[in-house]
Amino acid sequence: MKRLIAHLIERPLEVGLGVLVVAALGLYGAGHMSVGLFPNLDVPVVQVIAHAPGSAPLDLELSVTRPIEDALKGAPGIRRVASTTMQGVVVITVQFAWGTEVRDARQIVLGRLGQVRSRLPAGVVPRLEHIGTTLEEVGGWAIWGAGDPVEVGPMVRRDLVARLMTVPGVSLVDVIGGERRAFWVDLEPGRLAALHLTLSDIEAAIRRTHGANVAGFFERGSEDVVVRADSRILTVAALRAVPVDLRGGGVLTLGQIATVREGRAPRHSEVRAQGVPAMAIFVRKQPAASTITVARAVEAELRRARSLLPPGTHIEKFYDQSEVLVEARRAIVHDLIAGAVLAVLVLWLFLGAARPTFAVALTIPLSLLATLAVLWVVGESLNVITMAALTLAVGMIVDDAIVVTENVFRHQEAGAAPVDAARDGTAEIAAADASGTFTTVTAFLPLVMVGGLAAVFLRPFGLTVSAALLASLVLSLTTVPVLLARGRGAAMGRAPGRRVLEALSRKLGDGLGWTLRHRAVTLLAAGIAGAAMLAALAVRTGPVSLLPPVDEGALLVEYVLPPGVSLRESLRVGQELGRRASRLPGVTLVEERVGAPEGGASVEGINRGELRVKLAPMASGRPSAEELLQRLARESADIPGVILQLHQPTQERMDEAFSGLPAVFGVTIFGPDLAKLEAISIRVEKILDADPAVHNIVNNSRFHRPQLDIRIDGERCAALDVDPADARKAVAAASWGDEVIRVLKEREQVPILLRVEGFGRGLDAMGTLPVPARNGETVPLTRVATLTLHRVPAEIDRLNGQRQLTILAEVEGNLPAVARRLDRRFAALDLPPGYSVACTGRYRVLLKTARELLFVLLSAGLLILAILTLEFGSLRQAAWILAVIPISLAGGAAGLALTGAGLNVAVATGMLTLLGIGVNNGIVLVDFANRRHAAGAPWAEALV
Repeated sequence: MKRLIAHLIERPLEVGLGVLVVAALGLYGAGHMSVGLFPNLDVPVVQVIAHAPGSAPLDLELSVTRPIEDALKGAPGIRRVASTTMQGVVVITVQFAWGTEVRDARQIVLGRLGQVRSRLPAGVVPRLEHIGTTLEEVGGWAIWGAGDPVEVGPMVRRDLVARLMTVPGVSLVDVIGGERRAFWVDLEPGRLAALHLTLSDIEAAIRRTHGANVAGFFERGSEDVVVRADSRILTVAALRAVPVDLRGGGVLTLGQIATVREGRAPRHSEVRAQGVPAMAIFVRKQPAASTITVARAVEAELRRARSLLPPGTHIEKFYDQSEVLVEARRAIVHDLIAGAVLAVLVLWLFLGAARPTFAVALTIPLSLLATLAVLWVVGESLNVITMAALTLAVGMIVDDAIVVTENVFRHQEAGAAPVDAARDGTAEIAAADASGTFTTVTAFLPLVMVGGLAAVFLRPFGLTVSAALLASLVLSLTTVPVLLARGRGAAMGRAPGRRVLEALSRKLGDGLGWTLRHRAVTLLAAGIAGAAMLAALAVRTGPVSLLPPVDEGALLVEYVLPPGVSLRESLRVGQELGRRASRLPGVTLVEERVGAPEGGASVEGINRGELRVKLAPMASGRPSAEELLQRLARESADIPGVILQLHQPTQERMDEAFSGLPAVFGVTIFGPDLAKLEAISIRVEKILDADPAVHNIVNNSRFHRPQLDIRIDGERCAALDVDPADARKAVAAASWGDEVIRVLKEREQVPILLRVEGFGRGLDAMGTLPVPARNGETVPLTRVATLTLHRVPAEIDRLNGQRQLTILAEVEGNLPAVARRLDRRFAALDLPPGYSVACTGRYRVLLKTARELLFVLLSAGLLILAILTLEFGSLRQAAWILAVIPISLAGGAAGLALTGAGLNVAVATGMLTLLGIGVNNGIVLVDFANRRHAAGAPWAEALV
């Protein structure tokens, strides 16, 4: 080592060129790395979402959910298939084994969907989502204001989306809400009866007329002319002109039989902004694109594209992920600069010379640039995880340089020349310096054994810190001695902080002397303090989550009403919550959504709504997002019958994707029959209610939505000469409208709908609905069908092909202990064969992650013990150094208790880093004491 250092000192130009190369690579990498909120989330979880407006859950379970689940059975790599079926929507979550590429997972699911697509109901087209793509959502904008909503909708879906898709880095633009055009055919039953026509006749006439085809070719001189026949129905006038054959002979146009008009397509959802109907667009970026760059480019394109929309149209954003990233980057850069400045000031205070201070300070930017180069080479992005790791590393990367500089100065004070001091001082401390760095890096090696979503965040953190520490080690053993060798000698005697340092050394020496004289008392006190703090950490009841809290500049307010509530009532509750949210300080926009609009990734029924609340920048002085959520919860507690779930948008998606449940704790009942599941849920609910640690129990199975079943009798239809298909069409035409076909008009899908005039949607009105018979008469619906109004489940949940029912609750105290107590009580239930009860929720996944992290800590400790034993040749000295770990972790636990911070990935990585720092300090101390003892000093004197 001494020869290498001497070689480097003699060739400063080569060292300088090497430093410049590293700096250039770091700058290039920083400019070409993708910038995002999170690391690349290649999580093997795929969602299949299918919309079938108006379909009942039980029907959808049979016609959509089960066929898709059956098709997925036996697919390679699938570990878990969960589904939720509700009114008009099915969502199936397919979880693959970790290590499966998302691209492969999507291909497998797409292949299985291709096998079953022909068996799905007409109009049901499943779409695929996965956590990575949903979290690539860079922003959301609301559009409302002037113009006819039917005309504005196509402008947004066609023209605006096309413009946004040209923005570099944009992968997808989703549009939800707004009105859609429809052609309506209003039919009067008496008129149809008089003409001996049925709804099937009208539908057949429309289908026969609509079409286009190439009839052939002919030559015209030297030209080849294509013959094309076109009778497509693209306008209301063309629809009125559709010829309808009469049974007795003759033809009438559709306009002579019915009222044909252009109107709005029916929908069972609503999107609003600032309390008025609106549309919402969501823009997603490509995985390798920079969030900040894409968001700014989209914002600029939206400003330019305003001319496409009517004057007075508002386009306002309600979520911008780049703002979160910019705020996080600003805070991290501020911390980086502040840490570097403080480090330099402290160095100058105790060294008192510009050159050594400059030498140590230079390692900060160079280490960071080297780290950025490494991250760019391995394909990592610049995100809040890697940036937080860089911030943490600032306080650690100067350690190596300081240790080398202090030892070189000690040699200079002993009279050595600068070159000799730099060579000998660096060589003397190199082994301990490298050992300390390697042990800190070793603390992160077991992270490769962590699985699941936590590994996505832990590994980039460990890689970043490790790269920074190794870069600082190399710089401390190469660049620092080269710079110090060209100094003018020791200057610590003139350092402004020399007296303070000497005073602290005397006090520390006195304290160490006392502890060495009272070893038993010291060890006992340290052991008790460490055990107490670690025990407090183990049983603490603070918040537990995957990610640390981040102020995203937006709130996500979800509300749940009893199943079966009307769209109007759900809108009323949403508007009331919106008014209350808009009165919060710092709120700039409130966007509301009720139900599951087609085209979006939402899968909620109309009893669930969602508000996205845009906040002003933190610089405006507004309260934090967490404070606003707490305030909104207090101010909305008086709204009856509403369950509120308050989050921030990205945090909620991460947490829900992490476990598949929207709550930390729940109790799930498994079994085949819905009625028995509901009966068992009532018994389970009583057990939960009797436990003092369980509060806010939500059992949605108690609430059923009303459903009118119309059972058409074939025998009665035959007796009255009624086609059952006409009876079904009459029911559809009297309610939402019976869709005949969809025509493509200027890239807009326009449905043609038949409607029976003059009949409401109530039970009595539906019973008197006239159904046209083939003999020209009309009969009331009750003559050919039985009408029954009853209540059915609002949604059906399934796991791996088995039905399940989940009760949500909140738990106070030690959640695992409560879960074990409840599991014992559930085991005592007398359940029918094939039924079971278990505690579920996000806490199980978090506990599994915590166990993995504990294993990581133990593994890191064993690895460090092995390295230290080899380094010092003494298991006892290695154990001395490792003895500081419980005390260090106890200090971390005390910090968590004092600040009220929760447990998350950042805390776990901080604990690992703390472990490395404590061991590093111990290595330097023991190595120094060993050298002094080898020089003849007693152990007590060598340690002090």
